[in-house]
Amino acid sequence: MHEHSHSNALDVMNMIDFKQAIQTAIEKVGELVPSAQSPVLEEAVISEDDKVYEITLSYNVDGPPPASGAAQAALAGLAGLLAHRREFRVFMIDKQSGDFRGFRRCKEGK
Repeated sequence: MHEHSHSNALDVMNMIDFKQAIQTAIEKVGELVPSAQSPVLEEAVISEDDKVYEITLSYNVDGPPPASGAAQAALAGLAGLLAHRREFRVFMIDKQSGDFRGFRRCKEGK
């Protein structure tokens, strides 16, 4: 039983902390969204299953929001006015290994 508790102590010591998870998420923004500018930490929580850090970041990207068809034509005149837009993403970082697990779109204010 002593070996088991020692193993758990090592597992805890090998886990990454919020600061490391946030740093990984910011690095991934730069890699995955090269046009991203000025990333801002919005939220940092541990998932309900206690396995991943969910790091919410927002950042500016150049250009108007994507549109198609009639919407694209209607927005063409406004494109110059919409120099930047803010996007929000939740980055999932494995609590144990620190590995990047993916990201998903997040609605502003949620």
